[in-house]
Formats: sequence, structure tokens, C-alpha cells
Amino acid sequence: MPVSPKSLLALTRRLAETSPAEVGHRAWSGVQRVVDEGWFALGRSGRPVRATDGSVTFETPWLESASIDEAAQRLRFCRSDYADDIVTRADAICRGTLTLLGTRVDYGQRVRWQADPISGRDWPHVFHARIDIFGGAARYGDVKYVWELNRHQFLPTLGKAYRLTRDPRYVAAGVQMIDHWIEDNPYQLGINWASALEVAIRALAWVQACGLFEGATSFDGRRRQKILASLEDHRRYLSRHLSTYFSPYNHLVGEAAALSVLGTALPALSGAAGWRESAWRMLVRETTRQFHPDGGSVEQATGYHHFTLGFYLQAALARRRVGLPIDGPIWTALERASEYSMYLTRPDGQMPAIGDGDEGRAFDLEQASLWDFRVFLALAATLYGRGDFKRIAGVFPSDLAWVIGRKGWDEYDSLPTCPPTSTSKSLESSGYYILRSGWENDAQYLCFDCGEISAGVRHADVPSAAHGHADALAIEVSVSGRPALVDPGFYTYNGSAEWHRYFRDTAAHNTVVVDGESQATYRGRLRWSQGYRATPHHWVTTACMDYAEGSHDGYTRLASPVQHRRGVLFMKPDYWLLRDELTGEGEHQIDRYFHLAPDFDPTVLGS
Repeated sequence: MPVSPKSLLALTRRLAETSPAEVGHRAWSGVQRVVDEGWFALGRSGRPVRATDGSVTFETPWLESASIDEAAQRLRFCRSDYADDIVTRADAICRGTLTLLGTRVDYGQRVRWQADPISGRDWPHVFHARIDIFGGAARYGDVKYVWELNRHQFLPTLGKAYRLTRDPRYVAAGVQMIDHWIEDNPYQLGINWASALEVAIRALAWVQACGLFEGATSFDGRRRQKILASLEDHRRYLSRHLSTYFSPYNHLVGEAAALSVLGTALPALSGAAGWRESAWRMLVRETTRQFHPDGGSVEQATGYHHFTLGFYLQAALARRRVGLPIDGPIWTALERASEYSMYLTRPDGQMPAIGDGDEGRAFDLEQASLWDFRVFLALAATLYGRGDFKRIAGVFPSDLAWVIGRKGWDEYDSLPTCPPTSTSKSLESSGYYILRSGWENDAQYLCFDCGEISAGVRHADVPSAAHGHADALAIEVSVSGRPALVDPGFYTYNGSAEWHRYFRDTAAHNTVVVDGESQATYRGRLRWSQGYRATPHHWVTTACMDYAEGSHDGYTRLASPVQHRRGVLFMKPDYWLLRDELTGEGEHQIDRYFHLAPDFDPTVLGS
């Protein structure tokens, strides 16, 4: 295929910005892929687990077995509706009925693990690196669905049902599913070995589920050994395919967290202590790269903020259970990340849908709704003794009992609540200002975005992937607790290219568009070039008013450059004033967008 001069120039610029370490890493990965594929072709890509046998006991990473049984007993007596719901969902799974990203799929007795759940078409049964993951959407379906299926995050539900009822059929169903998966997905074959992050999430689900399965007769030595052997394959794949440069944000964190948890929960795996500590050191190093000083994720996407936070929490809790030290930088970063989440939470308990979001979960914690992350605040309230976190989180979430047990539940209930120290808040390093009247459910709320697109987006004409949107100076508003102006969020990763672009471009956000252009240049799936610089200028908060002001240079790339500056004044608790200033030369088309919440009916007064 001929290469255009423009593409060649972009590649040259990209190489010029690439460090020698990255070039070396990518070169070595290419060599490693050739070697792996050679062994795969010879049928010699697997190897047996060493230093383990079928008598190895699985423990859930966060609680010992006796504490799990105590939690199950309390849930049966104190939260019977929750317990009944778990059993109902587990019964559906036993019948082969799974709900994947809101879609119900009936599989019957055996799941087709490599088939797209929506189209029913099989992804290629070839060496994983040969699969065109994102180019195959039209032929096979959106890869997100087959990966959601193979994350196996429904398996812990079977384990919970077993602990609640002691009915062994739940464990039998779960173990059989894992058994079938191992048979149908040999190491490095097919779509389910094509992403290290997916391998990591599946490994975390297996470890948690198998810890809940302990005590059932169907979870025998032969099956333990088979699962341990596959988990060793998962560990080996992760160690060789870390997303160090490919996706050094939530992907890398998830992969390192899985290695850390595997090594902590299954010390019998060969060399577990060594790669457990290596993965943990990576997580410690990454804290300052993953979170701004104010706790916000550098990916500038609220969904991915909690995705990353969930991985970190799992690794930290696993170490806490076995008495391993948790380094101060991580412990501090997780508290700040939780505090950031608290301040962004709207009066209705939801988070603004800022940036990309794929409905994925890192941590098996039930959320009241897709954008309700208060279960994380409840967990953090217990870990840090924070009454303000508890105030926002509300009643103890039932699903958290499987993580912190009855003891943690009691600690949460006895923790005195208190309001956060501030109502309005400057989160300047991540670029957000929260202007609110109070912490009541009917409070006024405005989120003002003065942040960058995302870490890693270049200002030059070189494409780079990111989960942030071109949303500089956008606002989200709740009136008397009800969402009024909203960020529409994200629609699709691998579906319609037109809608994929629309939801990421500037016009899909509550800000200003100049000459019909986006603030940054869209370069295809998840990629931007010519990223803008957003600059916070002023922040003032008093008992009676708040004022925030910022600007961005996204439109200075136009033939006739334009600078956009926006100020937001909140006269508490009655109204906001929005002032946009656009400076430049020549004639331009200026559009100011306001996206209303679906059930919000505004009344426009005056002209």
C-alpha cells in the first residue's frame, strides 16, 4: 500500500518525538511477537504450572473465607432484597442467560466465547496478534461486546449466591464455564488474548470468583490445577505485553494491578513474590503519572477516573489483607482521587459524563446506575475514616460487604458524618471548578471545565490517542438538584464513525464553536492532533458568590486566529452569569451550544 507524503511526514514527526527507550521497547516487542508466533505455530506456546498442585486454596483477594461467611449471613438477614437479587441473577447465569452492557443474551448450556454476542459471528481463531481488532467491527461486530463477555465479571455473582445459599449448583456452573473457556481459548489463540487489559480483568474476576467458590465439592483438585495453569498463562501474557507505551494509563494500571493481585492472592504460582513486588513498584511509580495533584485522572474522563481508581484499590486491598505494606504515595493518591470524586458528584449522586466511557468496571462493585460512583466513596470513607465521604455516599452499599466484611460495615455505620469542608471547590491541576450552593439533594451545581484534553495529546500535527474530548470551557449545570445542562458523554467506540466523532467534538459540549471547527483536530478513532492549551485564570469563592475564569488557544490554529475566554459568576444561591469573550481579527461564525438534560424543560425569559 503506497504511503502518502502527508502520512510519511506525520510518521517522521512521530518518530522524532519518540524516546530511544520507546523505540527499543517497540522493537523488542516486535521480535518477541515473531518468536511467540513461531512457537504458537509449532503448538508449543503453553507450559505447565510449577510449584503448585490441586490442593492450593483460593482466597478472595480482600477477605478471608470466615469473614465472607459473616458478611453473607448479615446480608441474608439485613439486606434480604439484595440477597434475593443476587440469587435471581445467579439463577439466570446458570440457565446460560447473561446481560452484557444492557443486552440480554441466551447461550443455553455452553457459551460461544469467541463469538460476538450481538451478531453471533465468530472472531478469527488465529494467533492473537493477527487479528484486526478495530478494523473487524463491520465483519464481526463491536469488539467491546465479546470482550465484555470474556471479562467474566458475572462469575463472582455465582460465588456470592453460593455463599448466601450454600447451593453447590452455583459453583458447579461457574467452574464449568471456566473449564469450557480454557478448552475453547488456548493460550494466545483468538480475540480473548488480543488485549492485555482484557486478560487482566478476566484474571481478577477468576481470582475473586474462585475464592468465593471455596468449600464446594465441585471445586476439586483437578479443576483447581486447571484454573491455576490458565492463570499462570494469564500472568505470563501480562508480563510480556504490558501497555508501557501503547496505552500507558488505565491499561497499564489494570495490567500491573492484576499482576500484583495474582501474586498476592496466589503465592504458590511460580515466582509470585518477585513479579508481585515488581508490579507493585510499577503502580507506585505510576501514581504521579495517573493522577493530578488534586486527585483527578490525567485522562480527563470521569468514567476512566474510577476505572483507574478501582484497579489501584484492588491491589492495595489485597496487600492489606496479607499484611504487606502499602506505600505512602499510593495511599495518599487514592484518598485524593476519592476526594476529587466527591467534589465532582452532582446533587443527584451522579457524576458528569466527561470524556469517553465504555460502561466497563475495574472493580466488582454494584453501582446504583452507570454514572453513580458513590460506592467508591463508601469504601474510601471506611479506609480513611472520612465522615464527609460517608455524607455523600449515604447508606452502606450492600455489595461492599464482600470487600470489607462485617467489621468494615460496622466501622462505616459508626463513622460520624460531616459535610465536606468546602461547597465550591477549585480543582486547578486537573482543570475543574465546582460552583455549588451546598450539599443538599436540591442544591445548585455547576462544573466548569478548564482542563486539557488529556495527558499525552500533542499540540503539534501528530496524532495521539486519548479518552478526553474537545470540551474546553464547557459547563454542566444542575438546578435545584436536577440536571439541566449536561455533557452528552460518549456513544460508541467501534460503531458509527460519524457518531463517534460527534460526541467527542466541541459541538457536543456546552461551550463555544468557532467557524464550525472543533477545538482540536479529530484524527480518527480516539485520536487527536493540534491539542489546545487550556489556562485557568481566576478563582474566587466567598459565602455569597463564586467566580471562575479560563481560556484556551484551540482556535489560534485557524487562518485568522481566535482566542476564547470564559468567565462564570455564581450569585449564591440564585443564578449564574456566563460571559464569553472571543478576540481576534476578521469575520467568524460563532455558535454557543447548550445541551439540555432529556427531562429538563427550560423557560426562556427576555431576549
